[in-house]
Amino acid sequence: MEDRIQKIVKYIKEIGAQKLGFNFVKDISIKEINRGGYNINYLVDIDSHKFVFRFNIDKYLDVENQTEYENEILKYLEKFDIAPKVYFIDTSKNFFEYDLLVEEFIENDKLQFGDDFLENFGKLVKELHSVPLPQNSLLIKNSKPLIDQWNFIKGKVDFIKSGNFNKIFLLFINPYISKVDKYVSNFSNLFESKDVCLNHRDLVIENVLQTDKGLKLIDWQAIMADDSSYDLAFFTCDIVIEWNLGRPLTNEEKQIFLNSYQADEKLLEKIRIRQPMVYLELFVWIAYRDAYLRDKLAKNLVNEADKDFVQKRIAAYESFLDENRMKKYLDNFY
Repeated sequence: MEDRIQKIVKYIKEIGAQKLGFNFVKDISIKEINRGGYNINYLVDIDSHKFVFRFNIDKYLDVENQTEYENEILKYLEKFDIAPKVYFIDTSKNFFEYDLLVEEFIENDKLQFGDDFLENFGKLVKELHSVPLPQNSLLIKNSKPLIDQWNFIKGKVDFIKSGNFNKIFLLFINPYISKVDKYVSNFSNLFESKDVCLNHRDLVIENVLQTDKGLKLIDWQAIMADDSSYDLAFFTCDIVIEWNLGRPLTNEEKQIFLNSYQADEKLLEKIRIRQPMVYLELFVWIAYRDAYLRDKLAKNLVNEADKDFVQKRIAAYESFLDENRMKKYLDNFY
């Protein structure tokens, strides 16, 4: 059985090179560079021209085709110079078992985390949120941000319940349901559809590149229209940054980021309200992914080459769902 790299080489020689504008190809080198829960990425060098071949191995959003969704949004963002350029997608499945998106490889330096980064990143996120919403597009819009977020979370909880996955988590989360219902009811009117803008929705440090032209964002599979408070609450919540840095942001670091973004008092209040919802969504998402991947393994729906990665993901998710950690952040609902 051909491995994926061999398939990519064959694909380039038969189809891909022509799509990328090459009349003929002398040298091809390929290496895996990143693998997430939803995609596998390869750095492909064709005659000293570098590209990223991105295979979407699962859907992040409830859309008909994740790759087409991501491709459309990235094409729209090209003129704003904050995301990678997309060359083409291939959803035919003629060569690969997964949909393929080919995008530019962005040359970048090692990101230096510090006050300068936080200030520049605040400006970049502000720039993203200022981009006009695309019209007549596939873009998902959370026009009732708090209510829509809560419905999304409950859908994941329902999946966990449907297979009676992770009984310990279900027992833990159940007492919070009515409390969050009341919380959403109390504050949902503060989030208006007129304030909805583009949100990346996965602002982890590993999705930020330091380039000679400033910071750029990658991994746009989760993008939606939402209130700007989602991205801001996500980036400043402790467990997101701790995943990358090994520690949360200090209050001073959060302030640098939010000041650079120019968050006013109204927005700061919405971030404060949104933060417990982001924590809840993250914990439920991790429990859902754990259940989902276990279910796929049990039904033998995971490729043999990917089983080791999936099992390591499951172990990481389960170690993260520490009851003391969850209680610390979810007790902020009132």
